[in-house]
Amino acid sequence: MVRAYSGLKTPHTFLDLNFWIRLSEGQDAVYRDLSNALHEAVRKRLLICPVSPSLLMELQKRPSSNKREGISQIMDVLSKRLSLRINMAIFTEEFRALLAEEQIERSIAYSHVFDGLSIVFPEDGWGAPSAQKATELILNDIESLSISQILGLGEKGRSQHLNYLRGGLKKLAQQEEKWRQANEEVPPAKIEQAEFAGTVRSFVPYLFHVFEKADFSVKLKLHSMTDNERRELLNSCPTFWNEYKLLAALRSNRRRVEENDLWDLQLAYLIQLSISSP
Repeated sequence: MVRAYSGLKTPHTFLDLNFWIRLSEGQDAVYRDLSNALHEAVRKRLLICPVSPSLLMELQKRPSSNKREGISQIMDVLSKRLSLRINMAIFTEEFRALLAEEQIERSIAYSHVFDGLSIVFPEDGWGAPSAQKATELILNDIESLSISQILGLGEKGRSQHLNYLRGGLKKLAQQEEKWRQANEEVPPAKIEQAEFAGTVRSFVPYLFHVFEKADFSVKLKLHSMTDNERRELLNSCPTFWNEYKLLAALRSNRRRVEENDLWDLQLAYLIQLSISSP
């Protein structure tokens, strides 16, 4: 669900969760002044502070409370409910556009905060007419929902998803440590090569999704490409390039990568993606 926003033409400022917390608390004079300045800039349409899936999920870690409500409210005002999108959703559209020889627009990286949270409706039990009707209702009413209200939708299911994601990041960190122990003093070029291969494997389901829906001429084009041409095609997708390049850089500069490093990388990666998109 990609929504059009005039705010994409407004300069963006990305804040991590610590800034959002301190802005909402307003305990320090510097953050009260900063909050007033940001509110004034957003009101005058001089600035917008988009959120992101990783930021929203970080907020989702916190139990429902007045404190979380306060953070959600200030996010609601300063972001204008504009969010970066889930990286795999962006990649799928980037790859499809490149195959169709279309320009990748910057708007492909952004959508309504609802899409940023990637709330999923049941795949089974809904026929096409019901799914279409649900989509119409969502598009008609979604912009009236605050971030706080959206956080409350399907919270139990998202908490389970969050635990699964955190477990996956922890497992990745453990695998990284094991690999590093078996490959001491690894040169950065080898780390990047390993990250490229790992990113290809993780993106295969999305590559197949695009390939499956492509027409015959596009499938023929892909089949006729050399390995180097396919590599260049993937590197032309900002989502793919940013993911393996940033993780390779992190691994090259840290003796040990932990779960929180990978979590923080998600926000840095999405911000870089929004900058590198045309």
